[in-house]
Amino acid sequence: MLIKRIIAIFLLASAAALSAQGIKRMTDNEFQYYEYLLRTGQASNYRKPDMDKDVWRNFLNDLISQVIEAKVPKSVNAWREKKDSQVPSRNKIRLLAFRLRRLTDNPELEEVSGQKLQWFKNIGNLFIELENHQNLMIRAVERGRNDDYLILCQKYKTYTEKLKKLLDDRDKWKLSRKELNAIQKKNSAVRKKKYDELEMRYKYTRKLRDEEEQRQTKENRNRKIQERDNRRGARR
Repeated sequence: MLIKRIIAIFLLASAAALSAQGIKRMTDNEFQYYEYLLRTGQASNYRKPDMDKDVWRNFLNDLISQVIEAKVPKSVNAWREKKDSQVPSRNKIRLLAFRLRRLTDNPELEEVSGQKLQWFKNIGNLFIELENHQNLMIRAVERGRNDDYLILCQKYKTYTEKLKKLLDDRDKWKLSRKELNAIQKKNSAVRKKKYDELEMRYKYTRKLRDEEEQRQTKENRNRKIQERDNRRGARR
């Protein structure tokens, strides 16, 4: 009976050791951040999305103010002189496109916004066309081709109008309660798994840090004893 208990204990210890080998130790920054989550009660709140709920609203507000409501110059000369123009620069357009890609790549976007992912993708498709036409408009300005610019300008305005209509019709792209509940359930399961893994890594890292601290304390104590013995030996 005793032998069986010893074997069982050995197997459990071996399993624990093998399990520990698969756990990745946290970096100092990860460890400190997780302790912050513990202190603030956020470490196990897997039902709450990690994504900031204002991110998508801020993007839409910037899209409206910087693109849809921006005044486009009526001619090449007007563009060059920038009279009464708020036309966005290439960098602003590219930054908005980058922010939109970041949004659509986030699996929590639908859960946070309550809007269907396809709505954001439709915005992205229109935005690609708008960006391409803006580049052509800039090229026409650089080459002084006013007739080409006027044609492109009208096309550009068409895309801004389509964007505005798509934003105005956002209620048509809202998720149903059933769809939203399904997405929340799926995302909560993913977050819970992630938080469980983080908790396991935290406990494993905490154990290693405690062992290192105890070992260091023992080494310091032994060093002090050795130094004291050396001083006593020198006085003799």
